[in-house]
Amino acid sequence: MNPNPHSQTAPSTDETASAISIILITYNREADIRKSLTALRGHVPDLVEILVIDNASTDGTSAVLREFEERMPGLRCIRADRNLGVAGGRNLGIQKATGEILVFLDDDAEFLSAQPLEKISARFHADATLGAMAFKIVNGEGGIRANEFPHWNKKLPPNEGFETSYFVGAGHALRKSALQGGLYPEEFFFSQEELFLSYLLIESGYRIVYDPEICVLHWQSGAGRLVNKRKWFLLLRNTLLTNHRFLPAFFRWLSVPVWALKIFVRCPDARMVAGAVAEFLKMRREPQFAARPLSATAFARIRRYGGRIWW
Repeated sequence: MNPNPHSQTAPSTDETASAISIILITYNREADIRKSLTALRGHVPDLVEILVIDNASTDGTSAVLREFEERMPGLRCIRADRNLGVAGGRNLGIQKATGEILVFLDDDAEFLSAQPLEKISARFHADATLGAMAFKIVNGEGGIRANEFPHWNKKLPPNEGFETSYFVGAGHALRKSALQGGLYPEEFFFSQEELFLSYLLIESGYRIVYDPEICVLHWQSGAGRLVNKRKWFLLLRNTLLTNHRFLPAFFRWLSVPVWALKIFVRCPDARMVAGAVAEFLKMRREPQFAARPLSATAFARIRRYGGRIWW
């Protein structure tokens, strides 16, 4: 990636620490959050704020978090009174964070790169138009899952950076001041909340970049994940709501049969698919999801940078 011609002097270590908040959301993953926080201690100076949002876990997660609060000066744990889901949990973290740069890691992930916070801070400091940064996310074998590479063309070199139209939740960073247009859609609970927020950022004139210098290992724990049919239901409903909110009429309505068929092929349950479509048709009338298509300029950027249109 070419350096920004308007870049300024990189921030000092103390400035980096005060400008960044790290946010993790966890739910019933006692072993995973212990592993993740243990790894994080090796990458994070004491001054950096770390927020862990406990989505009302019912296992031993709370005890683990209390243990780490005693060891890590910058760690603050916030327990929600109910499971807010991924979207609601991240929004709570955004609201409570003091940093301008918000670094998100899944609770079953860890940094592999050396000095990741310094690199993230320098990139945001150098480019005022940068709203979100997508990290390189690898699995335990060092490979990249197709759904965690933020471009439709999965054959692009994963070690080369590029501008893109969306980011993946397991490892990413956001500029807090870029979120004036809105936060994650809490009604989604889980699935496609990153795509929705990506479109909000692009609509507000911000850029999203993929930066492979920030590498995250996502071991993708099975603990606390949604059961299969619920996962497919939310994926279909939330995709259709996102498309309805942002895309021109032709694309948003074309996506309904296309996505319904895609989900049915993966999970052949006609009642589940019909239920997701019916809930979409009901929810699309809510103010947050009412059709307000992106400008022609923003839509063109999404298409140019590998965005998801109707597929």
